[in-house]
Amino acid sequence: DPTEEFVPEKNALIIDTVQGIDQIKLFRSLDQFLDHPLISVHDYDLLLHLQLLKKRGMIDDVCILGIPMGSSLKNVRAEVVKKVRRFISTSL
Repeated sequence: DPTEEFVPEKNALIIDTVQGIDQIKLFRSLDQFLDHPLISVHDYDLLLHLQLLKKRGMIDDVCILGIPMGSSLKNVRAEVVKKVRRFISTSL
């Protein structure tokens, strides 16, 4: 989905697929992600968008619940719900 107008709210949790992980993981900082080379405008992804927002001072940092690419929702649903509930309970 296009991210041009997306600015996450403070203390938001973003759920997205993440390449290079083999289990669901909570990322609490954009610095936890490895930089990747930009070859074309098609490389403009959520991570780059969030990094640009942070650089412009529009966000501090965000939490991302990373789901391994290729995961079936059926297989990860229970763990995602558990981690979202834990995130909410610790953020209140």
